[in-house]
Amino acid sequence: MDVQTVVSQTVGQIRNLHFNDSSEEFLKCIIEFYSKCPIKSIRTATMDLITETHKSLSLSKDAKDEHLIYKIYNRFKTSMKDRDENDVKIIDAAEVPENTWLNAWIICFETFMQYDITKRFSFSALDQLFHIRTPETEGRKALIEASVQKLLRNKDESSFKTVIGLILSYLSFDFSTFLTVTQSEYPIKSLRTATMELIIKTYNTFFTWKDVDCFIEHILNRFEMLLEGEKIDNVDSAKVPRNTWVDAFEICFKTTLQKKSGKSLLTLDQLFHIREPETNDRKAFIYESIRQLLKNEKTFKKGIQLIVSFDMKILKEEEFENILFYSFIYAKGRSVTANFFASFEDKLRCLQILDDCFARAQAKKSPKTEVEKEFLDSVEAMPEMIHRLAKTSGINIEEHNFHSCKAYFIQNLKSAFNFTDKLYFNLYVLVCLLSDLT
Repeated sequence: MDVQTVVSQTVGQIRNLHFNDSSEEFLKCIIEFYSKCPIKSIRTATMDLITETHKSLSLSKDAKDEHLIYKIYNRFKTSMKDRDENDVKIIDAAEVPENTWLNAWIICFETFMQYDITKRFSFSALDQLFHIRTPETEGRKALIEASVQKLLRNKDESSFKTVIGLILSYLSFDFSTFLTVTQSEYPIKSLRTATMELIIKTYNTFFTWKDVDCFIEHILNRFEMLLEGEKIDNVDSAKVPRNTWVDAFEICFKTTLQKKSGKSLLTLDQLFHIREPETNDRKAFIYESIRQLLKNEKTFKKGIQLIVSFDMKILKEEEFENILFYSFIYAKGRSVTANFFASFEDKLRCLQILDDCFARAQAKKSPKTEVEKEFLDSVEAMPEMIHRLAKTSGINIEEHNFHSCKAYFIQNLKSAFNFTDKLYFNLYVLVCLLSDLT
């Protein structure tokens, strides 16, 4: 039996079953259809079945073919999953007549616009049927892109979900069509606003998807590409509404900002003006977000990296003590801050903070902050620690009248008295006295 005969018979069965409302029989009918089709004709037969079913039912006023088209598509998806690798290759390689592809594409595209694709819609099967990712002809590629643009101009939620799913997941032109169309509606000075609005809408649509981080990255990458061809001043100087900025920054901060480095951080800076915030409100928002990273041992390192990358001198100054204490509290804190406190001034200040902390503890005074209290609970023998750090840093703390110097001297004196003979102890005291005189 040739393919067209199989298609015609199946369409007749579908029409009868549709009006009799027999879902179970419909499934059997489609399964039988695929069992009769030659492997190399699966794509063509499926497209013909979709087109002819649509034509047949469109003649009846009471008939609604959308859910039937979707069922046929779903059965194609199941059929492809059940096939071995060789069969899939044969199906993929088979040519489909231009009119067959065109008619089925238009019907499917109009049909699937009405479905919520966040509910397990399989774009991979749509790609296997129509070769969306790698169109077989320039004409088909142009039609796919035109369809995407049509969805974008509809501006409704269903269309947005469909186009995002298509572009981000499977289209070969990889997001550029979407952003070009979206952002062409805005002057270049609104590029930041348009990008942030797109980030918000994409995240709110797909926040339950495990790939949502990748979706946001696609947007940021495209923003970076667009910036390369524009005058940065025109983009940077444009104002962005407060709520748009806050919502987009929160999304990027938890999805991408904590994972980025180098040039990618520069792109985020150009989008959000992290290094030089446009308002005090945004500056406070950025700083507080990074403070939260510092408070968590797992994200402490990233917080330090962001402060360094964006040259946040003010935040470093504000959090200097806390960062120092965290570096002792966290297991790998000291290695993380090894280059953070790099200058002589920073190293001396660190030692002074530790010495002041020791002096308060020795005087039985309460810690100034909860972080300082946590630090004191995590360390022992502070005079020795301060002396050791001073030696490593090449700083003579005795010249700066550190409180811990006296405690360190007395502790060493006690150790010498308790664990050495009298002659050695006398020599030790003499050496100490002579060193003080010089």
